[in-house]
Amino acid sequence: MAVRMEVECALTREGDDVCLVGASPVLGNWDPSRALQLNTGPSLWPRWAKEVALAQGTECKLIIRRRGGQVEWEGMTGNRSWPAAAPASTVSMKFGVPAISFDPVKAPAEPTKLPQPPAVALPQPKVAGYRPANAPASPVPASPSESSRSSRTPKAKDLRQKFILDMHDGYEQNIEERFDLDEKAKLGDGAFSVVTRATNRATGAVRAVKSVLKSRVQKVEALKNEIDLAKDMDHPNIVRLYGIYEDPRHVYLVMDLCQGGELFDRLSEVYALGEKGSRACMRQVFASVAYCHSKGIVHRDLKPENYLVYDKDKPLDQTLLKLIDFGLAKPLPETGSLRTRVGTAYYVAPEVLAQAYTEAADVWSSGVIMYIMLCGAPPFNADKDSDILRLVKKGQYSMESGVWRTVSTTAKSLIKACLEMDHKKRITAQDALSHEWFHREEVDGAPLDSSVLRNLRAFSSANRFRKAALTAVAYQLGEDEQKELREIFMRLDTNGDGYLSLEEIRHGLQQQMEISDLEQVLQEVDSNGDGRIEYTEFLAAAMDQRLQRNETSCWRAFKTFDKDGDGKITYAELQQVLEDDELLTEVPDCEDARFYFDKMDANGDGE
Repeated sequence: MAVRMEVECALTREGDDVCLVGASPVLGNWDPSRALQLNTGPSLWPRWAKEVALAQGTECKLIIRRRGGQVEWEGMTGNRSWPAAAPASTVSMKFGVPAISFDPVKAPAEPTKLPQPPAVALPQPKVAGYRPANAPASPVPASPSESSRSSRTPKAKDLRQKFILDMHDGYEQNIEERFDLDEKAKLGDGAFSVVTRATNRATGAVRAVKSVLKSRVQKVEALKNEIDLAKDMDHPNIVRLYGIYEDPRHVYLVMDLCQGGELFDRLSEVYALGEKGSRACMRQVFASVAYCHSKGIVHRDLKPENYLVYDKDKPLDQTLLKLIDFGLAKPLPETGSLRTRVGTAYYVAPEVLAQAYTEAADVWSSGVIMYIMLCGAPPFNADKDSDILRLVKKGQYSMESGVWRTVSTTAKSLIKACLEMDHKKRITAQDALSHEWFHREEVDGAPLDSSVLRNLRAFSSANRFRKAALTAVAYQLGEDEQKELREIFMRLDTNGDGYLSLEEIRHGLQQQMEISDLEQVLQEVDSNGDGRIEYTEFLAAAMDQRLQRNETSCWRAFKTFDKDGDGKITYAELQQVLEDDELLTEVPDCEDARFYFDKMDANGDGE
C-alpha cells in the first residue's frame, strides 16, 4: 500500500528535481532517467513529497537531477533500505542523511507541482559507447557558440514518446525476440549500417530496421544525436521511430518502412520531374524543414538521398516523402551561429563554408533539390568537390536555356529566393510554403466533416487512460489509415510549421464550434501542454470509431504498453505512461496509474 514520503532538500535551484532511484521498476531500476520524481511547490519547499508503494527492504537512494542535465547522488555510504511503514504514516528523510523517521499523516493531499522545465534525463548506458535516447549527448567538438544552450523551449515529454519501445527502459528484450529480421530483404546500407525489412512477431507490423555496427561508428555523438532527435520528431514527412534495441555489436532502430527507396534514385530514373511532380515533392520537403526549424533544429544535410519514398508503385506526385538521417542535425544556439563545416558539396550553403550559419542553410539545400527536380542537374556542377565548392561560394547558376524555357517564372522566383546569397534575406521554409508557386493548385477549403468535430469533443472529455490508449492506437496507424486525417491536418496547418494552433483550427472549423468550447477542447487534446497540437495528438483526437476499434490497431497499441513483451500489462508498465511529469501539471485530484490499473485488473492478479 502506498505511503507518503517527504524529503528535505534545500540544495536545489529552479528547474532541478529531487528523485528516488533504486532496485525497483517504480524507482527506475537504478536508471536516473526513470527515477521516481518527487513534487514540491511554494508552500512545500524545501520539502519534496510523493505517494509511493515499495516492498520492504528495497534498496534506494536520493538524487538531484539538475536542470543542466547533471545527476547529483546523495553523499552517504551504502544505499537506503525501504522500511516497513504503517499506511497512516509519513516516511521522512533528509538528503544526504541516512536516518529515516515516521510521522502521523497531517499534511493535506500532495500538492500539484508548479510547471517547470523538465529535467534532462541521464540514463546509464548498459553497453559502453551508447547512450539511450532522451539523455543529453556529450558535446560534439565544435566552436563555443555551437555548444551553447539551444534556443528550443523545454516542454513536457510527449505522451507519444512513451510508446517508443526502448530496451534501456528496464525491459530488456533482444530484437530477435520481437522481430523477424529478413536479412535477404536489404533496403539500403551505409558506411556502418544496414537497413533491412522486419516483421513484428506479435503484431505482424512490417517495419524497417536500421542495424548500426558500433565498432565502425567513428562519432558516437552523431548516433546518439540521431536517436534523440528521431524520438522528438512527429510529422507526416519525417520518418517515425518505433523502437530502440541494442546488443554487444549493434544498435537497432525500428522505423517506418518506405519501400520506394531514396528520392535520389527515383529522380535518377527521369530527366526532369516537371512542375506538377516537383510541386508535390517540394511541398513535402519544405513542410519537413519548416517543422524542424519550428523546433529549433537545423538538419544540415538535406539532399535527395535523405528523403525516402513511401510507396514504390505510385508516381512521386502521389506518394509520401519522409526525411531521414539526423546524424548531423543540431539545435540552433540561442545566440550566435553554427560553425562546423558539414554537409554534401552539391547542397551545402555558402555561409556553411564560411563557418557562420543558421537554419537558412537548410533552405539553400532545399532550393538546390528543387532546381535538380526541375532540370535534372545541380545548379553548381563540377567533377571535383573543390570545384563545386568554388562555384557555391560564387553563387552563380543559370535558369535560362534548355528545359528552363518551359519552367514557370513563379518556380524560378522560388528557387532564386532559396538560393539568395545573403542568408539574412533568404526566404524561410514556412514562407516558401506560402509562395505563389504552391498556390497554382489550391487545396480544397471545404469545412471539416462534422464527425471530426464530434471526435475532438469526445476525446477532450475522455479520461487519462483512454487518451493514452488512443494515442497508442494513433501512433501505430499505417499511412493508408492516416491518409484522410493527414490531409486534414496539413490543410489546417496554414503556416506550415507542423503544428496546429488555436487560430488555425478556429479558421478551419469556420465557426462550427463556440470559441470558448473550442479553446477547452484543444486544451484537452494538447497532451504535452505546449499550447499547440502535434500530429499524433491530432490523429488520436480526430480518429473515428472505425479506427479506434480496429482489432489490428488495438493489438499493436496493447503491445506498446506491454513493454517486456510477455502478453500482459503490469502496473509498472502502465505507470511509465500514466504516472509521470505530465500528470503533475494537471488538477490536484487527477487519477494516477494505480487507479486505472485497479479498475482494469478484474481478478486482482496484478496483470
